[in-house]
Amino acid sequence: MRYGNSHKLFAAGLSRFGVVALGSFFAGTVPTALIAVLVSPEKIGLGLTVFVSIESGDHSKEWLETFASAIVAIPEVMDVYRMAGDVDYMLRVVVADMAAYDEFYKRLISVVPLKNVTSRFAMERIKATTALPVPPATKNPRDRSAP
Repeated sequence: MRYGNSHKLFAAGLSRFGVVALGSFFAGTVPTALIAVLVSPEKIGLGLTVFVSIESGDHSKEWLETFASAIVAIPEVMDVYRMAGDVDYMLRVVVADMAAYDEFYKRLISVVPLKNVTSRFAMERIKATTALPVPPATKNPRDRSAP
């Protein structure tokens, strides 16, 4: 069996069994759940993480719709947040290198007019997790059972 980017998954440390299992899971079916494979970006050639602050200069509904539809279509953009404060949006972008970031930047500024774009390049990733800090369960006030 051949799976599109399986060579990248192998390089990232996922076993052949893991790739085949993922492929078998989706083979001939419509997935009802999304399976994410966590890999080190550096292992698949994405060694540069950039945090991009954007000031829009335009807060119209039309601008936001154009911006949002363009941003979600760019695969290098991992996260997008609408911010409070001195910037309007914050993006986390993952690319191979500075040349790849320059290409991304040129695409970004061609989509919609932007007042200001500021890029901050990560030197080191100290912590990365997908685990949410789930709060402990609290007792239901209507529950009269003993603690």
